[in-house]
Amino acid sequence: MLRHTLVTSLCAAALLAACSNGGMTEPSTIAPTVATVAVPTTTMAVVTSTSTTSTTAVPAGTTSPPSTEVPTVTLSPDGPWTRVDSAPGITTAGLVYELMPKLWVYLPTEIDLEHGITWTFNETDRPVIEAYLQAQRTYFEAGTTGVLDDDVWNQFYDSADRADDLMKVRLARGEHIEMESGVVLRPTVLGEDRSDMTAIVFDCTLDGSIYLTVGGDLADGSVWGVVETGRGFRLVRQDDRWLVVRTGTQPEACL
Repeated sequence: MLRHTLVTSLCAAALLAACSNGGMTEPSTIAPTVATVAVPTTTMAVVTSTSTTSTTAVPAGTTSPPSTEVPTVTLSPDGPWTRVDSAPGITTAGLVYELMPKLWVYLPTEIDLEHGITWTFNETDRPVIEAYLQAQRTYFEAGTTGVLDDDVWNQFYDSADRADDLMKVRLARGEHIEMESGVVLRPTVLGEDRSDMTAIVFDCTLDGSIYLTVGGDLADGSVWGVVETGRGFRLVRQDDRWLVVRTGTQPEACL
């Protein structure tokens, strides 16, 4: 899984379109047109999400040992998440939080080229990540409870995003999200098209969630098991808060 931090021709990301999540993803709405930068076979200058952050050169083919130091950047302590020791499928160094039962997020804290990690959680991107996590938690709460509260939803999603429309269609049919196999979010904030007002998040999610029908059958668009699902999210800053304005499938998030 490639943790994208540098892309070219990112204007294609403006084509992000509404979709459902992970194991319940609809047919792809985002053409894989975002070119990624190939990792050299010797060394790579790792560029973080802002131009003001210094670069770090890491020899290719090596893996940094897990750090024993307490991370200097963490999620806000008053947020709706709890720091935990691990999540399913996570073996590399980083922070892990539980957002709700069976929903986790993994935030890498060390560059690890062998495992495709070229972005690490940092203070500059923290507000974007927290807004993204709030949006994801809201999505899964609505899908599992069968109740989509517009007032709560609109705190984290802009009206331009239409993911709520797709959710409402499913809920109207009596479908709901089942998360028995768990969901692990693995977001990355891209370096391109990043400013004080805009950001794009790619997420190669370990997604074990499914939609079930009223009768308990697998709903259209869902598959059994845990699958890697690539998604893209465009966020903008409005009135000192970040909102998701466009969502969509993005296969390149899992390259």
